[in-house]
Amino acid sequence: MKVRKPIHAIPLQPTKCPADKSIMSLPNWYSQYLEKALLVNERKIFFVTGCQKSGTTWVQRLLNSHPQIACGGEGHIADHLKPLAKKLIAEYNAKQVCRRDVDLEVNLGDADEITILKLLSDRILAQYLQREEKPDSIRAIGDKTPENACLPEVLECLYPEAKFIHVIRDGRDAAVSGWAHLSRMGDSGYFTSFAEYAGYFATQHWSGYIRRMRAYAAKAPDRYLELKYEELHVNPREHMCRVMTFLGVDADMASLEQCCRGGSFEFLSKGRQRGEEDRNSFFRKGVVGEWKKVFDDEAIRQFQANADGWIEILGYEPFESMSHSDDAMASESKSLPA
Repeated sequence: MKVRKPIHAIPLQPTKCPADKSIMSLPNWYSQYLEKALLVNERKIFFVTGCQKSGTTWVQRLLNSHPQIACGGEGHIADHLKPLAKKLIAEYNAKQVCRRDVDLEVNLGDADEITILKLLSDRILAQYLQREEKPDSIRAIGDKTPENACLPEVLECLYPEAKFIHVIRDGRDAAVSGWAHLSRMGDSGYFTSFAEYAGYFATQHWSGYIRRMRAYAAKAPDRYLELKYEELHVNPREHMCRVMTFLGVDADMASLEQCCRGGSFEFLSKGRQRGEEDRNSFFRKGVVGEWKKVFDDEAIRQFQANADGWIEILGYEPFESMSHSDDAMASESKSLPA
Protein backbone atom coordinates (compact mmCIF):
# COMPACT_ATOMS: atom_id res chain seq x y z
CA MET A 1 0.00 0.00 0.00
CA LYS A 2 1.11 3.55 -0.62
CA VAL A 3 2.12 5.53 2.44
CA ARG A 4 0.84 9.08 2.72
CA LYS A 5 2.38 11.91 4.67
CA PRO A 6 0.48 14.42 6.83
CA ILE A 7 -0.11 17.80 5.22
CA HIS A 8 1.61 20.84 6.66
CA ALA A 9 0.88 24.47 5.92
CA ILE A 10 3.38 26.42 3.83
CA PRO A 11 5.83 27.92 6.38
CA LEU A 12 6.14 31.68 6.34
CA GLN A 13 9.83 32.45 5.92
CA PRO A 14 11.68 35.74 5.65
CA THR A 15 11.84 37.16 2.14
CA LYS A 16 15.22 36.98 0.40
CA CYS A 17 16.18 40.16 -1.39
CA PRO A 18 17.04 39.82 -5.10
CA ALA A 19 20.51 40.72 -6.32
CA ASP A 20 19.03 43.56 -8.35
CA LYS A 21 17.87 46.00 -5.66
CA SER A 22 15.61 47.79 -8.14
CA ILE A 23 13.34 44.72 -8.40
CA MET A 24 10.93 44.00 -5.59
CA SER A 25 11.25 40.42 -4.40
CA LEU A 26 8.38 37.98 -4.04
CA PRO A 27 7.60 36.75 -0.52
CA ASN A 28 9.00 33.27 -0.03
CA TRP A 29 5.61 31.87 0.92
CA TYR A 30 4.21 33.12 -2.40
CA SER A 31 7.09 31.66 -4.38
CA GLN A 32 6.51 28.32 -2.68
CA TYR A 33 2.80 28.57 -3.43
CA LEU A 34 3.52 29.10 -7.12
CA GLU A 35 6.03 26.26 -7.18
CA LYS A 36 3.45 23.86 -5.76
CA ALA A 37 0.89 25.09 -8.30
CA LEU A 38 3.37 24.42 -11.09
CA LEU A 39 3.88 20.85 -9.84
CA VAL A 40 0.11 20.33 -10.07
CA ASN A 41 -0.25 21.77 -13.57
CA GLU A 42 2.64 19.70 -14.91
CA ARG A 43 0.58 16.55 -14.26
CA LYS A 44 -2.58 15.07 -15.73
CA ILE A 45 -5.69 16.31 -13.92
CA PHE A 46 -8.91 14.35 -13.64
CA PHE A 47 -12.19 14.51 -11.77
CA VAL A 48 -14.29 11.62 -10.46
CA THR A 49 -17.97 12.45 -10.46
CA GLY A 50 -21.36 10.83 -10.21
CA CYS A 51 -24.49 10.92 -8.11
CA GLN A 52 -24.04 10.47 -4.37
CA LYS A 53 -23.99 6.84 -3.18
CA SER A 54 -23.08 5.62 -6.67
CA GLY A 55 -19.61 4.34 -5.79
CA THR A 56 -17.51 7.47 -6.33
CA THR A 57 -15.68 6.95 -3.03
CA TRP A 58 -15.00 3.34 -3.96
CA VAL A 59 -13.55 4.43 -7.32
CA GLN A 60 -11.48 7.10 -5.56
CA ARG A 61 -9.98 4.49 -3.20
CA LEU A 62 -9.23 2.17 -6.11
CA LEU A 63 -7.46 4.95 -8.01
CA ASN A 64 -5.68 6.32 -4.97
CA SER A 65 -4.01 2.94 -4.48
CA HIS A 66 -2.25 3.23 -7.85
CA PRO A 67 1.46 4.16 -7.44
CA GLN A 68 1.19 6.91 -10.09
CA ILE A 69 -2.11 8.46 -8.99
CA ALA A 70 -2.99 10.88 -6.19
CA CYS A 71 -6.76 11.05 -5.74
CA GLY A 72 -6.98 11.93 -2.10
CA GLY A 73 -9.91 14.16 -1.34
CA GLU A 74 -13.23 15.83 -1.99
CA GLY A 75 -12.41 19.45 -2.82
CA HIS A 76 -15.85 20.83 -3.80
CA ILE A 77 -14.12 23.31 -6.10
CA ALA A 78 -17.01 24.11 -8.45
CA ASP A 79 -19.97 23.82 -6.09
CA HIS A 80 -18.55 25.39 -2.90
CA LEU A 81 -15.49 27.47 -3.75
CA LYS A 82 -16.81 29.11 -6.90
CA PRO A 83 -19.91 30.64 -5.22
CA LEU A 84 -17.68 31.88 -2.38
CA ALA A 85 -15.25 33.50 -4.84
CA LYS A 86 -18.18 35.13 -6.64
CA LYS A 87 -19.56 36.43 -3.33
CA LEU A 88 -16.15 37.80 -2.34
CA ILE A 89 -15.84 39.75 -5.61
CA ALA A 90 -19.42 41.08 -5.33
CA GLU A 91 -18.93 42.26 -1.75
CA TYR A 92 -15.63 43.92 -2.59
CA ASN A 93 -17.16 45.77 -5.54
CA ALA A 94 -20.13 46.85 -3.39
CA LYS A 95 -17.74 48.44 -0.90
CA GLN A 96 -15.98 50.26 -3.73
CA VAL A 97 -19.15 52.05 -4.84
CA CYS A 98 -18.76 54.65 -2.09
CA ARG A 99 -15.43 55.76 -3.61
CA ARG A 100 -16.87 56.81 -6.96
CA ASP A 101 -17.29 60.43 -5.98
CA VAL A 102 -13.58 60.80 -5.26
CA ASP A 103 -12.35 58.90 -8.32
CA LEU A 104 -10.86 56.08 -6.24
CA GLU A 105 -13.16 53.24 -7.27
CA VAL A 106 -11.51 49.93 -8.21
CA ASN A 107 -13.56 46.98 -9.40
CA LEU A 108 -12.84 43.29 -9.82
CA GLY A 109 -14.46 41.16 -12.50
CA ASP A 110 -14.99 37.63 -13.81
CA ALA A 111 -11.30 37.17 -14.63
CA ASP A 112 -10.41 37.94 -11.01
CA GLU A 113 -13.02 35.49 -9.76
CA ILE A 114 -11.65 32.66 -11.88
CA THR A 115 -8.08 33.59 -10.84
CA ILE A 116 -9.00 33.24 -7.17
CA LEU A 117 -10.68 29.92 -7.91
CA LYS A 118 -7.65 28.69 -9.87
CA LEU A 119 -5.21 29.60 -7.06
CA LEU A 120 -7.32 27.78 -4.48
CA SER A 121 -8.01 24.73 -6.62
CA ASP A 122 -4.29 24.38 -7.37
CA ARG A 123 -3.68 24.50 -3.63
CA ILE A 124 -6.25 21.76 -3.01
CA LEU A 125 -4.74 19.46 -5.65
CA ALA A 126 -1.25 20.26 -4.36
CA GLN A 127 -2.31 18.91 -0.96
CA TYR A 128 -3.28 15.60 -2.57
CA LEU A 129 0.20 15.48 -4.09
CA GLN A 130 1.88 16.43 -0.80
CA ARG A 131 0.32 13.43 0.94
CA GLU A 132 2.20 11.00 -1.27
CA GLU A 133 5.34 9.35 0.03
CA LYS A 134 6.84 9.53 -3.48
CA PRO A 135 5.29 12.63 -5.10
CA ASP A 136 7.78 12.54 -8.00
CA SER A 137 6.25 9.24 -9.15
CA ILE A 138 2.75 10.74 -9.42
CA ARG A 139 1.60 11.30 -13.01
CA ALA A 140 -2.09 12.06 -12.44
CA ILE A 141 -3.90 14.03 -9.73
CA GLY A 142 -7.63 13.65 -9.24
CA ASP A 143 -10.44 15.06 -7.14
CA LYS A 144 -13.52 13.06 -6.20
CA THR A 145 -16.54 15.28 -5.63
CA PRO A 146 -19.98 13.98 -6.66
CA GLU A 147 -21.12 17.54 -7.38
CA ASN A 148 -18.44 17.85 -10.07
CA ALA A 149 -21.23 16.57 -12.31
CA CYS A 150 -23.16 19.80 -11.85
CA LEU A 151 -20.49 22.17 -13.19
CA PRO A 152 -17.96 20.34 -15.39
CA GLU A 153 -17.48 23.48 -17.53
CA VAL A 154 -16.10 25.36 -14.51
CA LEU A 155 -13.50 22.65 -13.93
CA GLU A 156 -12.66 22.60 -17.64
CA CYS A 157 -12.03 26.37 -17.47
CA LEU A 158 -9.51 25.78 -14.67
CA TYR A 159 -7.93 22.71 -16.30
CA PRO A 160 -8.71 22.68 -20.05
CA GLU A 161 -7.32 19.18 -20.60
CA ALA A 162 -8.88 17.62 -17.50
CA LYS A 163 -10.57 14.24 -17.85
CA PHE A 164 -13.81 13.14 -16.20
CA ILE A 165 -14.68 9.71 -14.84
CA HIS A 166 -18.43 9.44 -14.42
CA VAL A 167 -19.54 6.67 -12.06
CA ILE A 168 -23.12 5.48 -12.63
CA ARG A 169 -25.08 3.10 -10.41
CA ASP A 170 -28.65 1.86 -10.64
CA GLY A 171 -30.45 4.81 -9.04
CA ARG A 172 -32.70 2.53 -7.02
CA ASP A 173 -29.72 0.92 -5.26
CA ALA A 174 -28.18 4.38 -4.83
CA ALA A 175 -31.43 5.57 -3.21
CA VAL A 176 -31.41 2.64 -0.79
CA SER A 177 -27.80 3.42 0.12
CA GLY A 178 -28.62 7.12 0.45
CA TRP A 179 -31.49 6.37 2.80
CA ALA A 180 -29.23 4.22 4.95
CA HIS A 181 -26.70 7.07 5.07
CA LEU A 182 -29.37 9.61 6.08
CA SER A 183 -30.63 7.25 8.79
CA ARG A 184 -27.11 6.75 10.12
CA MET A 185 -26.60 10.53 10.27
CA GLY A 186 -30.02 11.09 11.89
CA ASP A 187 -31.36 13.06 8.89
CA SER A 188 -34.02 10.72 7.48
CA GLY A 189 -36.69 12.66 9.39
CA TYR A 190 -36.65 15.31 6.67
CA PHE A 191 -38.83 12.89 4.65
CA THR A 192 -42.13 11.32 5.61
CA SER A 193 -41.17 7.97 4.12
CA PHE A 194 -38.58 6.14 2.05
CA ALA A 195 -40.94 6.43 -0.94
CA GLU A 196 -40.89 10.23 -0.70
CA TYR A 197 -37.11 10.18 -0.47
CA ALA A 198 -36.87 7.83 -3.49
CA GLY A 199 -38.78 10.35 -5.64
CA TYR A 200 -36.68 13.25 -4.36
CA PHE A 201 -33.43 11.35 -4.94
CA ALA A 202 -34.41 10.38 -8.49
CA THR A 203 -35.17 13.92 -9.62
CA GLN A 204 -32.84 16.08 -7.51
CA HIS A 205 -29.77 13.89 -7.70
CA TRP A 206 -29.62 10.78 -9.87
CA SER A 207 -31.28 11.74 -13.15
CA GLY A 208 -29.99 15.33 -13.05
CA TYR A 209 -26.37 14.29 -12.56
CA ILE A 210 -26.54 11.78 -15.39
CA ARG A 211 -28.24 14.23 -17.75
CA ARG A 212 -25.63 16.96 -17.11
CA MET A 213 -22.63 14.67 -17.55
CA ARG A 214 -24.02 13.00 -20.66
CA ALA A 215 -24.54 16.48 -22.16
CA TYR A 216 -20.94 17.40 -21.33
CA ALA A 217 -19.69 14.10 -22.76
CA ALA A 218 -21.25 14.96 -26.10
CA LYS A 219 -19.00 18.05 -26.24
CA ALA A 220 -15.82 16.39 -24.96
CA PRO A 221 -16.05 12.64 -25.71
CA ASP A 222 -12.27 12.09 -25.63
CA ARG A 223 -12.06 13.41 -22.07
CA TYR A 224 -15.03 11.48 -20.68
CA LEU A 225 -15.20 7.92 -19.37
CA GLU A 226 -18.34 6.26 -18.04
CA LEU A 227 -17.98 3.59 -15.41
CA LYS A 228 -20.90 1.49 -14.20
CA TYR A 229 -20.87 0.40 -10.56
CA GLU A 230 -22.39 -2.97 -11.42
CA GLU A 231 -19.77 -3.78 -14.07
CA LEU A 232 -16.96 -2.74 -11.75
CA HIS A 233 -18.52 -4.96 -9.09
CA VAL A 234 -18.41 -8.01 -11.38
CA ASN A 235 -14.99 -7.45 -12.96
CA PRO A 236 -12.93 -4.77 -11.19
CA ARG A 237 -9.66 -5.64 -12.94
CA GLU A 238 -11.02 -5.31 -16.46
CA HIS A 239 -12.66 -1.96 -15.81
CA MET A 240 -9.83 -0.53 -13.73
CA CYS A 241 -7.49 -1.37 -16.60
CA ARG A 242 -9.78 0.67 -18.84
CA VAL A 243 -9.64 3.59 -16.39
CA MET A 244 -5.83 3.46 -16.12
CA THR A 245 -5.46 3.49 -19.89
CA PHE A 246 -7.84 6.45 -20.07
CA LEU A 247 -5.74 8.37 -17.51
CA GLY A 248 -2.43 7.50 -19.18
CA VAL A 249 -0.86 5.69 -16.22
CA ASP A 250 0.68 2.24 -16.09
CA ALA A 251 -1.86 -0.55 -16.46
CA ASP A 252 0.53 -3.40 -15.67
CA MET A 253 -0.56 -6.34 -13.54
CA ALA A 254 1.27 -5.16 -10.40
CA SER A 255 -0.38 -1.73 -10.45
CA LEU A 256 -3.75 -3.31 -11.18
CA GLU A 257 -3.46 -5.70 -8.25
CA GLN A 258 -2.40 -2.86 -5.95
CA CYS A 259 -5.49 -0.88 -6.94
CA CYS A 260 -7.84 -3.80 -6.47
CA ARG A 261 -6.40 -4.65 -3.05
CA GLY A 262 -6.55 -1.07 -1.79
CA GLY A 263 -10.12 -0.59 -3.01
CA SER A 264 -11.56 -3.98 -2.17
CA PHE A 265 -14.66 -4.09 0.01
CA GLU A 266 -12.87 -6.41 2.40
CA PHE A 267 -10.07 -3.89 2.91
CA LEU A 268 -12.32 -0.82 3.11
CA SER A 269 -14.75 -2.49 5.52
CA LYS A 270 -11.89 -3.84 7.68
CA GLY A 271 -12.50 -7.51 7.02
CA ARG A 272 -16.18 -7.94 6.17
CA GLN A 273 -17.27 -9.77 3.04
CA ARG A 274 -19.67 -8.18 0.54
CA GLY A 275 -23.22 -8.64 1.76
CA GLU A 276 -22.22 -8.57 5.45
CA GLU A 277 -23.96 -5.43 6.63
CA ASP A 278 -22.68 -2.90 9.13
CA ARG A 279 -25.23 -0.10 9.35
CA ASN A 280 -22.74 2.15 11.16
CA SER A 281 -20.14 1.94 8.39
CA PHE A 282 -19.81 4.20 5.35
CA PHE A 283 -19.07 0.97 3.43
CA ARG A 284 -22.29 -0.62 4.61
CA LYS A 285 -22.94 -3.65 2.43
CA GLY A 286 -21.50 -3.38 -1.09
CA VAL A 287 -24.14 -5.35 -3.00
CA VAL A 288 -26.10 -5.00 -6.24
CA GLY A 289 -29.89 -5.24 -6.49
CA GLU A 290 -30.84 -4.52 -2.88
CA TRP A 291 -33.62 -2.23 -4.10
CA LYS A 292 -35.77 -5.27 -4.92
CA LYS A 293 -36.04 -6.04 -1.19
CA VAL A 294 -36.76 -2.44 -0.18
CA PHE A 295 -38.95 -0.72 -2.79
CA ASP A 296 -42.68 -1.02 -2.16
CA ASP A 297 -45.38 0.03 -4.65
CA GLU A 298 -45.28 3.68 -3.59
CA ALA A 299 -41.47 3.87 -3.77
CA ILE A 300 -41.62 2.34 -7.26
CA ARG A 301 -44.23 4.90 -8.33
CA GLN A 302 -42.30 7.85 -6.90
CA PHE A 303 -38.96 6.83 -8.36
CA GLN A 304 -40.34 5.90 -11.76
CA ALA A 305 -42.22 9.20 -12.05
CA ASN A 306 -39.05 11.20 -11.40
CA ALA A 307 -36.28 9.20 -13.10
CA ASP A 308 -36.88 10.68 -16.59
CA GLY A 309 -36.61 7.26 -18.23
CA TRP A 310 -32.95 6.78 -17.30
CA ILE A 311 -33.52 3.26 -15.95
CA GLU A 312 -34.43 2.13 -19.46
CA ILE A 313 -31.91 4.38 -21.26
CA LEU A 314 -29.04 2.95 -19.18
CA GLY A 315 -30.21 -0.63 -19.68
CA TYR A 316 -31.06 -1.39 -16.06
CA GLU A 317 -33.67 -3.99 -15.17
CA PRO A 318 -37.09 -2.33 -15.46
CA PHE A 319 -39.56 -2.43 -12.60
CA GLU A 320 -41.97 -4.43 -14.76
CA SER A 321 -39.56 -7.38 -14.82
CA MET A 322 -39.94 -7.97 -11.08
CA SER A 323 -41.58 -11.34 -10.44
CA HIS A 324 -44.63 -11.69 -8.19
CA SER A 325 -42.36 -13.14 -5.50
CA ASP A 326 -40.15 -10.07 -5.76
CA ASP A 327 -43.21 -7.82 -5.42
CA ALA A 328 -44.34 -9.70 -2.36
CA MET A 329 -40.88 -9.53 -0.82
CA ALA A 330 -40.70 -5.77 -1.38
CA SER A 331 -44.20 -5.04 -0.15
CA GLU A 332 -43.73 -7.17 2.97
CA SER A 333 -40.29 -5.79 3.76
CA LYS A 334 -40.43 -3.49 6.77
CA SER A 335 -36.71 -3.46 7.57
CA LEU A 336 -35.47 -0.54 5.54
CA PRO A 337 -31.74 -0.03 5.81
CA ALA A 338 -30.97 2.33 8.67
